Amino acid sequence: MGYKFELRERAYQFSVKLIKCLRPLFSDKVYRTILNQPIRSATSISANVCEAKYSGTEKEYARYFEIALKSGNETMHWLRLISDTAESEVKGMEELKKDLEEILKVIAASLISLRRKQKK
Repeated sequence: MGYKFELRERAYQFSVKLIKCLRPLFSDKVYRTILNQPIRSATSISANVCEAKYSGTEKEYARYFEIALKSGNETMHWLRLISDTAESEVKGMEELKKDLEEILKVIAASLISLRRKQKK
């Protein structure tokens, strides 16, 4: 499996896992509004990684990865907030955070490589 395809698939699967993990919290009125935020930011990660594939220039490609990185950082914020305020442990939350950290490392490393390449 190619590196870029693997990242797209991992980002997509992360979005799926996040939605499934957070679904039980939707019945709680306190979380109903908050839960829209991590779902939007998490799905933005995979959407921007996919968009990068068909970008016209390396600069545009890098821009999609920058947006994905920012969306990932926002997603981590929401996951931490939910973890710290939930009345009971949210099943799968720690695994989600770990998966997200790994995805963010790959995106950040890709951006560093792109920027080095652009400077040459």
